[in-house]
Parts: sequence; structure tokens; C-alpha cells
Amino acid sequence: MNTAPAYLNFRGDLPFWYSPFNDNDAVLLSILTSVDFGDMITEEMTLSRLALKYKNTAIPDKRDSLFNEKAHLLYMMGSSKRFSNVKIADYVKDIDYVNEKTFYGVVFHINPFFDCIVFRGTDGTLISWKENFNTLFESPTAGQSEAARYLKNHLGSAFKKYYVIGHSKGGNLAIYSSINQDQKLIKRIKRIIAFDAPGFLDDITKNESYDLIKERLTTYVPKHCIVGNLLNPPFDKKYVNCVGKEVYQHDLFNWLLDTLSPSLTEPAPNLNDNLAAKLNAWVYSIPVEERKEVIDELFSVFTKNGIDHIYNLLHLDLKRTIGIIMSATKFSSETRDFLSIIFKELKS
Repeated sequence: MNTAPAYLNFRGDLPFWYSPFNDNDAVLLSILTSVDFGDMITEEMTLSRLALKYKNTAIPDKRDSLFNEKAHLLYMMGSSKRFSNVKIADYVKDIDYVNEKTFYGVVFHINPFFDCIVFRGTDGTLISWKENFNTLFESPTAGQSEAARYLKNHLGSAFKKYYVIGHSKGGNLAIYSSINQDQKLIKRIKRIIAFDAPGFLDDITKNESYDLIKERLTTYVPKHCIVGNLLNPPFDKKYVNCVGKEVYQHDLFNWLLDTLSPSLTEPAPNLNDNLAAKLNAWVYSIPVEERKEVIDELFSVFTKNGIDHIYNLLHLDLKRTIGIIMSATKFSSETRDFLSIIFKELKS
């Protein structure tokens, strides 16, 4: 079993014509999509060219704890036989504070007849996290609608094979966007691969298109799954061996990979008692029509206290964090107590 960089060391000298694209490669593309390329990708380019450009122009983001690891993986991919000639195109970074949307999409041309359309998950900004919480009361979100439009615009060839891929919120977008296409375009999607993707406000199994894609949908989650159990997603899950404590298993760098796919295992025995179960119980205790007010209040107190990035929140001491939560006047005492418990667990 290897981590993503170790897998690339092991398989990076094998071009795709010799060893076809596998689910570990999808892990690598999902990690790569979490790199903020800004305005570097103005035209289609190979990963080798992008890696060189990024190395010469990128400014380290001190708020991204994985900045160095992601940059190193990009350089490894750009210099490998397997990925160096893969072309990246149509990179979109759309941040909309009015509609509370942070959308990232990109296309990887593996070869002339095979494209991977990949959606990024949450970035570190508070507006991106707010968009995540909006899924508790809003469907579709602005990001989900944007993903459906983006995918529609990139399923244009009847002679290509298309994979739709994403991690975390990106996995949610991959599933949502695939379901919300017309049948002609859905037939062009060969696989949908979601890594630790949260569920949906609505029951997507009632969408008639779900039956068209469910056999092509693969969802991987970590052994101690939290994000991938939020809102009780209905799809079957494959549990993956990981390193690190529960919350850190969401990070794809902590996933263990076998030769051709993530290393599978059984779910942790206490999964029904973990953080996801507590969050789901809290969410379902609040009527849908009241959730917006609760979420707006939560993020309003963060903003008032100068928190605009998850980095700020994670580096507050616990006493200060609890004080901020207690200052939310619109919260019920139960909500204040619950959020205090959740943040204690996250910081433990």
C-alpha cells in the first residue's frame, strides 16, 4: 500500500497506452485540481509545461497547510512519463460572493479520445465553507448549477470517453452534474468517481437519471468516514484504508493505494457514533425552513470576528472559538451547546 506520491513513484514511468488509467490516477487528478492555479491556465497546455510555469510564478500560500505537498505532486506529475503529456484545459475559478459560490472545474485530456472532467472541493475561504453549509437548506446551490452547465459544455463528442471526478464537494458536484444532463449526454459518461463526497438535501434516487448513472458511479470514502456520510448519501460506498485520525482521513494524501485502486477495508466499527452522525442528528433536528437563519447567523459571527478563512478558525484557541459561538444571539441554547461540542472534537 502506498500514498499518492509513492504510487506515482511506483507507476509514473508507465504511460497510459501501456497501463490504462485507473482509480489511483483519479485520486492524483483530484489532488491536482485542489491547487489554485489562478490565471496561469489561459490556454491548453501539458502538465509538464504547467508544472514549470507554476514553479516559476506561484506564490506560497501560508494558509494552505498542504501547499508544499500539492506543489511537489504537481512537479512529480509534470516530470513523469505517465502524466507529463496529459493536457489541461478550460480551467475555471469562479468566486461569487453575492451568490455564495466558489466553483472550480478543469478538463484533463488523457488522450485524444479520453477526457477527465474534474471538480474541486472546498477551498479554505469562508465563503466556500458557507456554500457547503447552504446545501443543508438549498437545492441546487449556485455551485451545483454551475457544475451542470460546465459538464454539459464538455461532453460534446460522441467519439470520446468521459470520466467525471471530484473530491469532497467536488465529488458532490460530479454526481449532481452527471445526473442533471439529458439522456444523450449521460450516455457519453463512462464513469463517475467521487472521493468522500457528502450527500444531498433531496433524495437523488428519485431523479429518473439516477438509474442511468448508478452502475457507473463509484464512491470511495475513508475508513473513518465523516464528510462522505453527511446528509446520508444513498449511494454504495467503498471504504479505504487511511492514516491519521478521523477528520484527517478526508485528506487524499492520507489515503492508502494498492496497485490500481485505493486500498479497500471495512468501515470503522464506531461509524454510527462519529462526528458525521452527530452533525446529521443536529441538522435533521432543525426544520429545513429554519436552517438558513441558523447557518447565516453562524457565518455572520465568524465574519464579525475577522474570520475569512478556515485557517483563522483552526488556529483560534478553543476558549476563543467557544466564545464566538456563544455570541450568536439567534442560536438556541441547544445549538450553542452542540456547536461547542463539535469544535471541541475538531480541535482535540
